[in-house]
Parts: sequence; C-alpha cells; structure tokens
Amino acid sequence: MNICGIVTEYNPLHLGHAYQIEAAKARTQAQGVVLIMSGNFVQRGEPAIINKYARTQAALHTGVDLVLELPTYFATSSAEYFSHMAIRLLNATGITTHLNFGSESGSIDDLVHIADILHNEPIGFRFLLNEYLSTGDTFPKAREKALYKYVHNHHLMSEDTAKAIKTPNNILGIEYIKALRRQKSNIIPTTVKRIGSAYHDDNSRTTIPSATAIRKFLQEHDNHAPLSEKLPLYSYNTLENAIHCGEGPIFYDMIFPFLKYKILASTPEVLGTYQDVNEGLEYKIIEAALHAYDYDSLVNKILSKRYTRTKIARALLHIYLGHEQKTFELLNSEMKPYLKVLGFNSTGQKMLKAIKKHDEDLPIIVNIRQGCKQLDDIQLLSYQADLNSTLHYNHLIHFYYNTKMNNEYETPIIRLP
Repeated sequence: MNICGIVTEYNPLHLGHAYQIEAAKARTQAQGVVLIMSGNFVQRGEPAIINKYARTQAALHTGVDLVLELPTYFATSSAEYFSHMAIRLLNATGITTHLNFGSESGSIDDLVHIADILHNEPIGFRFLLNEYLSTGDTFPKAREKALYKYVHNHHLMSEDTAKAIKTPNNILGIEYIKALRRQKSNIIPTTVKRIGSAYHDDNSRTTIPSATAIRKFLQEHDNHAPLSEKLPLYSYNTLENAIHCGEGPIFYDMIFPFLKYKILASTPEVLGTYQDVNEGLEYKIIEAALHAYDYDSLVNKILSKRYTRTKIARALLHIYLGHEQKTFELLNSEMKPYLKVLGFNSTGQKMLKAIKKHDEDLPIIVNIRQGCKQLDDIQLLSYQADLNSTLHYNHLIHFYYNTKMNNEYETPIIRLP
C-alpha cells in the first residue's frame, strides 16, 4: 500500500495546496496521505494565522488522512533542520512510501541532482563555498554562488537548472532530498510543480494567490468575502469561523510588545543562549530594541548583509518562545522521534494502527496527559516546548481578542469519520 507524506504549514491552506494534495495522491497512487505540519508557529519566524487545530480541520477536509505535528523547535528552524526532523518523523511511521512536495522547478531529477552535490559536497564545491564565505556572504548566498560556479566549471547541468536553489519551495525540496539521503531512507521523493503566485508574491488579486498574499489581505481588510474564491471552501469556512469566534487572525507583528520587553529585560549573555542568536547578534538586537517602535522597525534596524530578514525573524521568535540553543542541539543530535497526532479520519485511524504495528515502542500521542508518560527525558524537553508554544499563542489571542482559549490538555484532537 502506498502512503504519501507531505510536509507543510498551511498558513493558511489555499488552492495551490489543494491541487498539490490531489496531484500527489494521483502521482504516487497513494491510498493514504500523512501530513507533517507545523504547529502554532512557523518556519518564517512568526505565529500561524490561525491555530493548528483549525488548520488540521481544513487539511482533513481537503484530502489528508492523518496530521502529525512537527515539533516546535524544528518547525521554527532553518530549512535544513525543518526538513531533517520532518523526514525523521515520516521514516518513523514505517508506512510512508513516498514524499511529495511542491516546487517551482517541477523536475524531481533536477532537484535530486542539486541535492546530491550539496549532500556529497565534492572538493571543488567545498573550496568554492569556503571562498565565498570568506568574502562575508551569508551561507545561503555563498552556497548559491558556489553551486553556480561549480556547475559551470564542470558542465554538470545548465545554469538555469542550478538557479533552482534560489526559490523557497525548491530550497525546501532540496533539503528534503538531502535529509532522505542522510537518513538512508527508502521513501521515494516526488514533486508537483507549484501553480499560482510565487511564494513571496503578496498580490491577492491573482487567481491562486500565495499564502503570503492571503495573510496580507487579512491584515489590510475587514471584509474577507473576496477570499471565498481564493481558498478551498472548507479552508475559507474554517478561517472565517476562527475569526468570528475571536480566535484570530494572528499576525507576525503582534508579538512585538512582549518581545521588546523580554529583550530589554535580558542581558546580552542571556540573549546569546537562545537558538540562532549568535555571532554577536544579541548586541544588535538590544540596540535595535531600544529604538524600535514596532516589529518591522526592530527587524529593519538589525538587517545587514550578514543577517537576512528570515534569520532575524527566527532568532527573535526563539527569544520570544524561550528556545535555547543548547536544548536545540541536544534535541537535534539525541532525540528519538515521537508522533504527536493533531487529527485523523477513518483512513488515518487505520494508518495509526499500522504505524503502531510497525513499531510498538514509538510514542504516538493522542492524549496530552498520557503523552507525558510515554516520553523519555529528552523527548519531554521538545514536548514541553510544543505545549509552551500553545500557551504563548493563546496569550496572543486573549490579549488582542479577549478570547480565552483552552490549553492543550483541554483541546481534543480532530477526529473525522
């Protein structure tokens, strides 16, 4: 039986996502789809627009059968670590036969070729990478330049193909393939060419706008009716219901007052203990926070050739959530996988039984209180961070909308027929 894995955020779930689910099932001849989804905070370094259970409902009504949460420490990390943990979870299920992801390229062969160069790091490529890093380029920019030069020098592929490393979905796809290689996984990677607007395109008037454009529209308009034609029906209804109930939307800049307080109440030594706060970034963050009047001004005062906006956003989010670098390194090197279930339908329930049959020792958490009893000390560090992130998220909802949300212990997972 073929089971297709998809890794996503669905922030929110739009028509392009619905197309990918349908195309992935057809391409892999899958009898089931397992989703690895970020929780209440996402890889861009910001809160999700609506909570993870609402997004789980939208996913289950759009063709997914089982939704598992990507641990928060990794859901908010760079593409490499985000992908690494997602693939570990899919491997741990023991039933996932295929991985599908959307890409700007649409060619799995091109992306595999690039991933193999980046994974194997031949001597010529490593030399070029170090050369560009020594000039002060950020790692992503240095890697991009080194790949172009290496490909050109060795006539391995067209430079247009090599440019695939520049676009967001291709970057993630390449990291998925690298993770499959590192973990010696038997899961077969496949891709669907992304349709609709580009990842960063913020124009909501297009037929299939990006998630970025949808979030921008929500932030700028009170009347959301135009989005009814831009989102799958259930995704739109879920979004509107969350808003109607005072449970969102939550935007990236809403963390600013709490973040600024935490920064200014900390010393550089304390800030330097948080994930991704390194290379002296803590001093720039404190200096910027002294004069920042909102989130964007805070980030803009830190921006430089050395620090990209996304890196800064992730570092700030880790400060806000209290993610320590030493904990992240411990989890990344030593944590055994655990599966935290967000929702499932009848097919997903059968998949869970098959997963349990494959590995009886794998913790599968469907009840929060019982979940604590299944985990070892290292897993508990990650699990507690997941629960803590929900407390932070619910606090934002309460502060901005005066809505009291149930905590994780009071929130049942989503079960559909």
